[in-house]
Amino acid sequence: MAADFQHTKSGSGGGYSSIGVYGWTVNPLVEWYVTEDSYNGQGTSGTKKGTFTIDGEGTYNVYQRMQNNQPSIQGTASFPQFISIRTTARTCGHISLTKHFEAWKGFGMTMGKMYEAKVLVEAGGGSGRIDFPTASVTAQ
Repeated sequence: MAADFQHTKSGSGGGYSSIGVYGWTVNPLVEWYVTEDSYNGQGTSGTKKGTFTIDGEGTYNVYQRMQNNQPSIQGTASFPQFISIRTTARTCGHISLTKHFEAWKGFGMTMGKMYEAKVLVEAGGGSGRIDFPTASVTAQ
């Protein structure tokens, strides 16, 4: 899987924001994020599992945290979140999602069957605007 994107942003994203790709797997249920940019820095709560580099794309810190009794694609549930955060933000590029999944597996983070993947902007307050001239996720 891969994603291609380009965005411009203005304003502020509040106390927390994430710009990148997001999805879920089932069996096991996992919520995942690949963050390429943010307004005020991506939150990093949870356990740091490691760091990896994808040639031509950049270096990412990897975190895992548990969500207990939270909304999910299967109703209220407990599930892990897997998060890759790019160490140097970027506003356009190609994301090799499969390489993130392989890195997570190497850190002992087990995903299930892919349920969904999409380009996502998530903001915790603030105001502003994000435009995506390009935003796509493809299975390769």
